[in-house]
Amino acid sequence: MLFLSLALLLVATNAEAEQTKFELFGSFGWSFSDGVSFKGEEVDFPDGSTETYNNIDLSDGLYYGAGAGVYMNRNLELGFLWDRQQSGMVLQGTSDMDLTDLMIDNFHGVFIYNFGGPLDKVRPILYGGLGATYFESFDFTGPGDETQTSDGEAQFSTTWGAGAKINL
Repeated sequence: MLFLSLALLLVATNAEAEQTKFELFGSFGWSFSDGVSFKGEEVDFPDGSTETYNNIDLSDGLYYGAGAGVYMNRNLELGFLWDRQQSGMVLQGTSDMDLTDLMIDNFHGVFIYNFGGPLDKVRPILYGGLGATYFESFDFTGPGDETQTSDGEAQFSTTWGAGAKINL
């Protein structure tokens, strides 16, 4: 699964007029998601129809989050990011079937590079990190209108992004 955050906007809260050692911030943006393809699987429905499915896709969606960081020097920051993506799961093939809404939580330790000076009103940033992505458990209606429950699951993941901090 690929999660790509574009145009991430981080809003930093500076407690002092000079370089802070610690900051809290919020984020929001749009996440582009990808699905998983597999060999076509035929599904027989109770009404006698048959459909073939070959892809499970996660829909792109809005995300929001929060984080904290500690400056290692004037430009390099070590931080933690949490964000949540609002998504959905779609079974694709000869016809599409919306399975469920899905919430995806990301937890990442990150290195953030802040361009410019600490007193600049807007500071462009680049960041990258390692952590985990958690897919929350969900109920869905499967073939034959059977309600089923999926267990939540965590997977190793990375995060990469660019954006700007606006000092308030």
